[in-house]
Amino acid sequence: MFTLFKRKRKSDAVLLDLEHAADTIREKLNLHANPKGTLYGDVTLRDRMHNNDTFNCLKLGRGGWSIMSRMEPEEIEIREVNAEYVLVIETAAMYERLVEENFSKKHKAILVGTGGQAARGTRRIVHRLHAEYKLPVYVFSVDGGETILVEEEGLIKNYSFKEWAEKQKLVQVPGPFSNERSEVNVKALSFDDQKTSLENVRGIIRHPIFEELFEIKTDVGYNVKLTRSHGMIVYDSKINKFAEKTPMEINTATDYAIVSLDVPNNESLNKLDLAQFMPLEKIEIHEDCIENKKNKTKIPRFLEKNQLKDFSRLLGYYAAEGSGQEYAMQFSFNANETKYIEDVCTLFERLFGIKAKLSKPHATETQVRVHNTLLSNIFIELCGKGADNKRIPFIIFNVSTQAKKEFLLGYFRGDGRIDVKEAKSSVALWAKTVSKHLAYDLVVLLAQIGCFGTIQYPKFSEQAHEIQIQTKNGMIKQTIQAQKQCYLVSISNKNSLNNLKELVLELSPIAQKFLDSKNIKTPKLDSLPKEFVKHYRNALRSEFKGKLEQMLPPATFQWPRISKQKLRNLLNSKENLSKELNILKQFANNKTTLCKIKDIVSAKPLDGLVYDLEISRTHRFFANNICVHNTDGDPYGWYIYSVIKQGSMALAAHSDYMSCPEAKYVGMTLDDVEEYKLKNVTEKMKEGDIKRAKEMMEYPWFQNKEWQRQLKKAIDEKIRIEQQALANRSLDFVARVYLPEKIKNQQFLP
Repeated sequence: MFTLFKRKRKSDAVLLDLEHAADTIREKLNLHANPKGTLYGDVTLRDRMHNNDTFNCLKLGRGGWSIMSRMEPEEIEIREVNAEYVLVIETAAMYERLVEENFSKKHKAILVGTGGQAARGTRRIVHRLHAEYKLPVYVFSVDGGETILVEEEGLIKNYSFKEWAEKQKLVQVPGPFSNERSEVNVKALSFDDQKTSLENVRGIIRHPIFEELFEIKTDVGYNVKLTRSHGMIVYDSKINKFAEKTPMEINTATDYAIVSLDVPNNESLNKLDLAQFMPLEKIEIHEDCIENKKNKTKIPRFLEKNQLKDFSRLLGYYAAEGSGQEYAMQFSFNANETKYIEDVCTLFERLFGIKAKLSKPHATETQVRVHNTLLSNIFIELCGKGADNKRIPFIIFNVSTQAKKEFLLGYFRGDGRIDVKEAKSSVALWAKTVSKHLAYDLVVLLAQIGCFGTIQYPKFSEQAHEIQIQTKNGMIKQTIQAQKQCYLVSISNKNSLNNLKELVLELSPIAQKFLDSKNIKTPKLDSLPKEFVKHYRNALRSEFKGKLEQMLPPATFQWPRISKQKLRNLLNSKENLSKELNILKQFANNKTTLCKIKDIVSAKPLDGLVYDLEISRTHRFFANNICVHNTDGDPYGWYIYSVIKQGSMALAAHSDYMSCPEAKYVGMTLDDVEEYKLKNVTEKMKEGDIKRAKEMMEYPWFQNKEWQRQLKKAIDEKIRIEQQALANRSLDFVARVYLPEKIKNQQFLP
C-alpha cells in the first residue's frame, strides 16, 4: 500500500508523526531530502556505503565536497578534523570568495556553504562536527549593457542599466570598491506567474562584479548576462512551475525563459521642448527659440504635434546613417539614394529653416552636412554618439503610432533590407547594427505597434588576423582588423510586415504577392511551447466538450509550439472560464511567452560593474525582455542562522539531531554600518522582510536583549544591510579583517 501527496506540506506532517512514533529521524528510515550544500576544509571523511572511499575535503578542488542528504554515522564517518571552528555561509558568492582567499587554511576553519536555507543534510553535518568534535559554529549570513524598460514621469524609456545609473544621484560609499545606490521613482515591467504589468521600482544598485558572469541565450535572440548567483525566472516544464534559478541551476532541456513584449504603446507626447536636450550653460532659452550663446544662432524651441512625424523620420535617418561632432553632423547615403538625400534636406529646412549642404567624398557616396552646434548637440543627446552607442530616442516611444512608423521608415531606408525568397514564399525585413542598445530598442518599438522582431548574431572575428592575397606582384600579407559584434533585427511574420506595408513595398515592390499570401507562419513570440499548454489539456476537454477537436485538434500538440491565435480563437469564444483556464487565456491574449533557453556561456562584463533593481511586489524585472529576479537581503539571513541553531524552525521531533544550540552569529548587523564605516549601504526592507523580523521577535531563542535590539531597529527603520556592503572596503576585507576580528574579539550574537 502507498499514498501519493500533492503537497509537500501534507507529506511533511506525516513524516513528522512517523519520526515521533519511531523515535528516530527520517534519514535513518532511508527517506531522502533534496541535498544542497558544500563543505570545504581539513576534514577527512569515509563513505561506508561506497567502497569505504576515504577523502579529505580540502583536497577536492575549490568546489569542495557536495553534502549529501543522509549524513548518518553508519554511512558517513568523520575520521579526522583539523580545524578550530565551523563557519556557515549563506551566499554562494561569499563562500567562493572565502575559498579563493584561502580562509580555511589561514584560520583553520571548516567552511560550509548553504546556498540559502540550509538543507537537512547540511544541518546534520554541522551538528555532527559540533557534537562529535566540540567545534564552535559561527553563522555568516544584470551587466551594464542590458536594457530595462521603465515608465518615468508618464513616458516610456528603454535604458541600458549603465546609462540609467549614470543619470541618477548615486550615493557612493568611500573606499576603492564602491557600492552605489539610488532611490528612483519609476515603474518597470514585472511578472507574477500569470501576467506582465508595470510595478513600482524602489531603487537601483550598482557594485563591482565579484563573481563569474554568464550569458543566457534564448532561441529568439534575446540574451541576458547574469552573475553566477543572480536568479532568473524560468518555467520548469518538468514540474510545471515557475521558479527562480541561477545560471548554474538552469536545465536547458526543460527550462524556458519568460520573455515579454508587453510594452505600453504610449502616445501622449504631443509637443517637444528641444531646450531640455542642451546644456543650459551653452544656450539662451527664449519663449519660442533657443539661442547659441557663443555665435548667436537660433533654432525653434518647440516642435508641435503636426511636426513630430517629420522629426521622427529625421531621427530615423540619423539613427541609421548619421554621425555628429560638436559643431556639425552628417548623413551618409549611397549616391543613388537621391530620394532619401532630398528628403533629409527638405526636413531640415521645413523644421528648422536650415539649408543642408551636400558633399561627395567619392563617386558612390553622398553626404548631407548640417553645420549647426545646437542641432548637432541635440541629435547626439537623443541618439548617441558613435555607431556602437546609437539608440532610439525615448521620445519615439511616446509619440503617435504614425510618428513611430515614420521613425522606422527613416531608419530602414538607411539601414534596412528586404529579403524575398520566392521558393519559400517568404519575406523578411531586417537591419544590421553594431549597437546592442539600438537592437533592443528596435524590438521594443516594433512591439509597441504590434510587430514581432527577433535578434540574430552574425559570425564575426574577435581578433585581428593576417591573410595572404595573390596579386600581380606575387603573394602579399594583409591584416584583417577585429570586428565588432553585430546584431541583426529581423521581422518575418506576415502580420507584422503588413503592419509595415508602406515601408516594405517601398524597399521591395515584389514583396506584395507574398504579403497577400494566406500562408502565415506563427512567430515564436506569438506562440507557447506544447510542454506548457499540455498541462491545460484536461481542463480544455472539460470546458469545450465537442468543440475542442475542431478548434484545437490533437495534431496541434504534435508541434513544438502552439499558436496563441488558435488559443485566442478558442478561449475568447467563452466568457466564464475556470480559474485555471483564465491563466492560459491571459497568456494567449498578452505578449508574454516562454522561449527555449538554447545555451548558457561565460561572458565578459561591460565595465566591471553589475546592476540590480529592487521591485516592490514581485521582486522581478525584465532585462533585455527576459524576466530576472532582484537580490534579497537580511533579516532572512538571521532566519537562516536560527534554523542552524535550532535544527528546525517547526521544532520538529528530534531536531536536536541537527541543531547547534551553542552556534553564534558572526554575520552582518546594523551596528556594522557605523563600526566599519559602511555608510549609505542600507536598503529599505520589503514587506516580507518586516513580517519575518516581527515573527522572529517572538521566537524564544531571539529573546536575548541584543537580538531584540537589532530586530526592533530593523523594523522601526525598515532597513537592512547585505554582505555585499563589506566589499566596499576591498575584495579581501571579509577574509583579512572582518571575520578574523569578529571571531578573535568574540563579537557574536547568541
